[in-house]
Amino acid sequence: MAKKFNPGKKPSKSTLNKGIDALLKNRTLDEAMEERPQETVRTLSRDFSFLPLTKIHANPDQPRKEFDDEPLAELANSIKVHGIIQPMTVRHMGDGTYQIISGERRFRASQLAGLTEVPAFIRTANDQTLLEMALIENIQRQDLNPMEVAYSYYRLAEDFSLTQQEVAFRVGKQRPTVTNYLAVLNTSPKVQQAVREKKISIGAAKTFASIKDIGQQELFLGEILKNANWSVRKIEEEARGYKSKNKVTAARQPENEDITTVREAFQKFFGTKQVKVTLDNKADKSGSISLKFANREQLEQFYKAVE
Repeated sequence: MAKKFNPGKKPSKSTLNKGIDALLKNRTLDEAMEERPQETVRTLSRDFSFLPLTKIHANPDQPRKEFDDEPLAELANSIKVHGIIQPMTVRHMGDGTYQIISGERRFRASQLAGLTEVPAFIRTANDQTLLEMALIENIQRQDLNPMEVAYSYYRLAEDFSLTQQEVAFRVGKQRPTVTNYLAVLNTSPKVQQAVREKKISIGAAKTFASIKDIGQQELFLGEILKNANWSVRKIEEEARGYKSKNKVTAARQPENEDITTVREAFQKFFGTKQVKVTLDNKADKSGSISLKFANREQLEQFYKAVE
């Protein structure tokens, strides 16, 4: 993963990853593009960086103008817990700022979540053809880890509005292969890290697609890592059973007197009805309490209540 850096400033070795550090060598991104365009695009297509939110702006020509508040709040809450799973794609504007190409919803949710920086792939205004060539070239390399391949497939589909079948045709792979790699991008960051470190294979990782809850994915990952001798077929079998157990758990949210008492106590203390008590399993030994706030003012009220 690339570290945070500012292409408009002189880079330092403490803030760049090795690929970008070696590429820029005291140059700005624009200078690197002018002097070595193919190598620059190849590096940027492979690595993503953490960029300040204040330097990123929406595309005024973005056709989507309306974003529903509730789904956006849900995504913001997920980002607070798990971070951003899929990096955005932005265009470097030449003045130290970036314009969103894809990922405006993630951008808005990150603002709600209070992030100061977000992971993003960087493009420049004149790299369209070079980017596609670099992505395909990256995919053909033998030393890429599976997550790098997955991100390359994702960027081909996202940046060029290609279907999975079209991506498969461009890179000379079967469509199910592309589908399996792309599915891993929707899993927990911990699952992705396990794939990156080759602790589990893509074949094993694709089974997580049937487990929708990220927290449950991480529990299942723990089981797989404890049983290193499991085959992919065994993992698939366990995933089916795990998914079935999750359905039972999700459907069962007992409303006993203890839960009611706890919830009402929290509601009274914070002065809001937006309190949710959730149990993790049948034994009722663990769970979570969530408190929903409508705006920053209400959040400050909650903070003062426990200060």
